[in-house]
Amino acid sequence: MSNYTIVSSVNELQTGDHISWPALISFDKSVEHHAIVVAQQGGNKTKLIHVILAGLRESGASSALATDSICGSNKARAAADPKVVEQIHDFTKELKDGSLRRYVYAPGSCNEPVEVVEYARSKIGKYAFDLYKNNCETFARMCKTGNKKSYQAEAAKNNSSCVCL
Repeated sequence: MSNYTIVSSVNELQTGDHISWPALISFDKSVEHHAIVVAQQGGNKTKLIHVILAGLRESGASSALATDSICGSNKARAAADPKVVEQIHDFTKELKDGSLRRYVYAPGSCNEPVEVVEYARSKIGKYAFDLYKNNCETFARMCKTGNKKSYQAEAAKNNSSCVCL
């Protein structure tokens, strides 16, 4: 498992941090959505780089469709249009409910903050999403450490259920 701290203010976040917060994927399942911090933007807003399923967001698709797109066929995933994007996110809700996490890595085990962001930016565009091998958590960990590991995907494999974005 990963070590993390609960973030109580965006002022605690630094460029290159690996963060996560809950994302609802079906009526009864939520998972941690992972991202890399680029910069604070004022208030509770933070610029970040992360993997999104753009087709689902643009179409306003239901949670059930989102689950099908994540767990289903390659055709369903392609329709979800996975992308790496740089965008601003308002963390007011996550700060209020104490659900914003900042991952803590052992000294010397991660890239320098500038390298983390440069690598993340180099991946902006289409993303070859794979539930178990190439998801938002593997993206964030690869940027931060060079290691593509997803604890959520491992848990999903062990439980034979789809739970990772």
